[in-house]
Formats: sequence, C-alpha cells, structure tokens
Amino acid sequence: MPPRRKLNEFERGRAVERFQDGVPKREVARRLHVSISVIVRLIQRFTATGRFRKDADLGDQRRQLHVKIVSLND
Repeated sequence: MPPRRKLNEFERGRAVERFQDGVPKREVARRLHVSISVIVRLIQRFTATGRFRKDADLGDQRRQLHVKIVSLND
C-alpha cells in the first residue's frame, strides 16, 4: 500500500476548481494521486463551508495567536 499523501492548499484549490469545471471526483483523485475518499471529503467540506482549507490549518493559527497573547502577558 502506498504511503498516505496530503494535499497542500494549492492542490486542494485545484481539486475544487476541477470538480466545479465538471471533472468527475474519481478523475480528480486520479490526477492528484490520492484516494477518492480524500476528494469526497474535500468537496463535502467545500460545499458545507465554502472553504477548502482544513480546520487544522485554522487551529494552527489560533495556537500561534494564543502563544503571542500569553507572551505579551508575561
């Protein structure tokens, strides 16, 4: 089994764009060398939130902000 591969932000944007252009999810997955489930979850997230960024990306920003605030309070 090949190792898991994560899509970077550019690839996620490209996948959503291709899907919106009418390319089937399975073909998008094949072109990006990921499983169909990765694309299905990405499209579901985009449809529900209008974003293709993962929540973890936003969590990293919140953690950085928290560290800055804590540092200023010390």
